[in-house]
Amino acid sequence: MKGKFRAFLGILLAAATLCGSLFLGGCGGDGENMNDTFYNPIHLSGQDPWFYKHGEYYYHILMKGVERNGKTETAFTITRSKSLTTLYPDMDDPETTHIAGFVADSNIQSVWAPEIFFFKDHWYLLFTAATTDEEFLAGQPDQTDRIDSARRTYMIKSETSDPFGNYGKAVKLGLSPDYRSIDATFMDYNGRQYVIWAGWPNEMHTAFWQQNLYITELETGDPTKVKASSGGERNLISEPKASWERNSASQNEGPCLVYAPDGTPVLLFSASYSASDCYCIGYLKMTGDDPIKQSSWEKCDKPLMETDLLKTDVVSPGHNSVVKSPDGTEDWIVYHAAKYSGAGWSRTVRLQKLIWEGNTPKVEMSAWTEELKLPSGDVTEKVRYEAENATLADGCSVKKFEKGDNFSYASKDRAVSFGSDADTVTFKFQAKRAGKAVISYRYSNAQADKGAVTTIVRVNGEESTLQTPYTGYEELFTLSQQIVSLREGENTVTFSGRSNLLLDCIVVTYY
Repeated sequence: MKGKFRAFLGILLAAATLCGSLFLGGCGGDGENMNDTFYNPIHLSGQDPWFYKHGEYYYHILMKGVERNGKTETAFTITRSKSLTTLYPDMDDPETTHIAGFVADSNIQSVWAPEIFFFKDHWYLLFTAATTDEEFLAGQPDQTDRIDSARRTYMIKSETSDPFGNYGKAVKLGLSPDYRSIDATFMDYNGRQYVIWAGWPNEMHTAFWQQNLYITELETGDPTKVKASSGGERNLISEPKASWERNSASQNEGPCLVYAPDGTPVLLFSASYSASDCYCIGYLKMTGDDPIKQSSWEKCDKPLMETDLLKTDVVSPGHNSVVKSPDGTEDWIVYHAAKYSGAGWSRTVRLQKLIWEGNTPKVEMSAWTEELKLPSGDVTEKVRYEAENATLADGCSVKKFEKGDNFSYASKDRAVSFGSDADTVTFKFQAKRAGKAVISYRYSNAQADKGAVTTIVRVNGEESTLQTPYTGYEELFTLSQQIVSLREGENTVTFSGRSNLLLDCIVVTYY
């Protein structure tokens, strides 16, 4: 009898151990580990995402408003993380996010497309900006938008090898002719350095706003200076000629260099009008020996990535960066995409695996909010809590999505709808540990009005406003994130719904 009891007790203990490993709130099933997967989009909003891997860290450079001397000023911020999917800026944590400098200190304005890279014991910030010099602005050929006409390429260099150390002031690259230049990127190839950018053919834009891709060599070992012998003279390597490069505007822009497994340089770029659904990503493959020569580059016949409203509902993919997985075995493309068809420059940031067929890149685009396997070697600590398992107000109801529907992307084929703006969903869970975490609210918003929408969330009684913009369809879920402080033991999260919202789940990511 005692033997049978011990056996029964062993089964109970084993079940309890298994349940505890799967469900952080006990056997009720209210929390499920999500350590091996992630959801797109990884950021609710973003433009021209530049992620960069160096050592064991990923770095993400962003322009953010920062309080200084009683007012908000635009600053260069650098965020780091060991996981590719958790690059969340935290201005309250200097170990996570660093202020590299303020735009106003360099007498520039309107910074676009910042990039960060490491070269010969220093960090560099490469970006587009316009000067604040009134005399220069007054001399621009297009006085209807003289700041846009005045955009040029700038560089900032760190004082040491510490990415979270001090940086100097912006230096303008001496590109020639001194025409508009945007979206510059750095190339280090065979011991020589180059800068590649998008620019107008002439001093004034054309009727169809043509933009080409140009390259020039830099002084060996010094990315802040163009090679003296070249005088910074630009060399054309790509101009938009194919129909997929000329939708609504004739443009090539957003160059990003990646190397194929055999070492072949491949230059990804964006094409067509950036605010249209026709915006897409193409590439040039270097087939010659000299990157300065246009004949050394071969253009793809069709886009690498483009709008797909039938299978994935990904709209207007563009301006990207490419990084290795943590273990170095995979390439991943980080890009922005429109939040919905017709959203223009209102974008999210997404992550996809980039694969190779020889030295030709391929991207098998996943559905808009499909759950994906993490990059190889990536480690995260996440728990998902389903809304239908939480405490629902009387006006809430559970909506079931039948499998097989084109856009049934609810995590368990269910989501919670709200009868009124007063209805709430309340989650209670045991934190894995006290401290900072990121809560991602997975929602959809199919309201008729596509303007900005917010709702109220409370974490352990502390109220805050959450952005919940339009997603296009109620079946298309996206993620809105907030950084919170969890306490030891039980935590309570309350989501105040709106009649146009659906809440699928929340995902708690531990730092």
